[in-house]
Amino acid sequence: LGTVVRDHHNEERVAWAAAEVGGGFTAAKGMAQALLRDLGADAQGLEVRFEALREGDGPYLHGRGAKVYIADEWVGCIGEVDPALADEFELRVPIQAGEFDVGKLGRLIPDPV
Repeated sequence: LGTVVRDHHNEERVAWAAAEVGGGFTAAKGMAQALLRDLGADAQGLEVRFEALREGDGPYLHGRGAKVYIADEWVGCIGEVDPALADEFELRVPIQAGEFDVGKLGRLIPDPV
């Protein structure tokens, strides 16, 4: 959780990265679905969808990265990190990762309490 500066704008983001054998895109999607469920997206009946990233978008392996949308608004990205990037850090197992915009999540998923 922290502040990210993009195009001269500060944005609060939450991110994760996990290295595990047998992980990959499916594990990243499962982590994203669990996060959004636990925040209450399911209880609010919000449509959550995943859309494939174009090649070169983010650090993700082509075909194993996705933008995440809630109610047609982009809220984050998830995926399996490209092994070429992992090799630069001498990591030998698949890495899945994700990043979400905290402000958008807070606005789109009302507090259930």
